Amino acid sequence: MWEKMGVLVARSDSEVAINLKWCLCSGGELISNTSTGKQAQAFLLQSWLPHAIFTVPCHTDGTWSDILRSAQQVSPSLSVVVVGSQPGVKLYLNVIESGAVSFVAPPYTASGGIPKVLESVALHTGFSNPSAVRQPTTAV
Repeated sequence: MWEKMGVLVARSDSEVAINLKWCLCSGGELISNTSTGKQAQAFLLQSWLPHAIFTVPCHTDGTWSDILRSAQQVSPSLSVVVVGSQPGVKLYLNVIESGAVSFVAPPYTASGGIPKVLESVALHTGFSNPSAVRQPTTAV
């Protein structure tokens, strides 16, 4: 049986995250969800760690950088991907310079975006079966 990549989607109720989850589900990833940044940080203290955390830039109780700091404290190999609602060079540079694996913005497509980010996550985390990272079949 192929191992699937585990993904935590922080702030799963946002429109951006709903589209992201659809894209990830169609690729077969194992997804857990949280509604707030603090819930995402608490999730990291549980026994099961995801391979990656996809988070929106702003939460009602913090930002992506709070989640990144928590992830880096728990496991240096834990990948954080910031998902914006629109492209932004300033945010992109800040995210990458801070140590996150990637910044993505819509549109999410079968040939780019999320699948390429998942491949980067697989390499960054040492995911045991990067060939199992499948591409979604439909654009969001």
